[in-house]
Amino acid sequence: MTEAPPQPAPTADDLRGPLLDYLRRHTQDPTLSYRDPLQLLADGSTARIFRFRLAGTQGSLARPLVLRILLDSRQAALIAFESAVQSSLASIGYPAPAVLAHHGTGELLGSPFMIMERAPGITLGAVLAGLSLGLPALVLIGALPWPTALGPTPCSTSQGPASATATTGRGMC
Repeated sequence: MTEAPPQPAPTADDLRGPLLDYLRRHTQDPTLSYRDPLQLLADGSTARIFRFRLAGTQGSLARPLVLRILLDSRQAALIAFESAVQSSLASIGYPAPAVLAHHGTGELLGSPFMIMERAPGITLGAVLAGLSLGLPALVLIGALPWPTALGPTPCSTSQGPASATATTGRGMC
């Protein structure tokens, strides 16, 4: 059995129209548009991360957003699992970006994807890349897209100082 050749990674131009069509249907707002169009944020071996912002929206969709699209269209279970874990963590107050929508098949954008809030700060990949981990670790880190972001400094909690913690702007750190 031979595997199908890998498809080229989607570009912002490839995704711009289909994503906006999906979001218009998802929100039932045919006038929805981009305030800031899709821009590549991170490119890894398994996914591409794009940032964008919508115009004329309220609530969570009015914030800076991230689209995480997997490069393997056969990974429906992975995007569903990641979305469930991340949503659960955000719902209990853990500082993780909230997942606003996800789709497990490639019929809409070509591959499974999720849309989440964009967390402010520096990325976990940037933090780890600054550590003295050696070349193999840096190669691994560079291959992973990190949509969550770390706050610029550790914070304190009622239980004492917290280690580097992802922030969502919800007053967690």
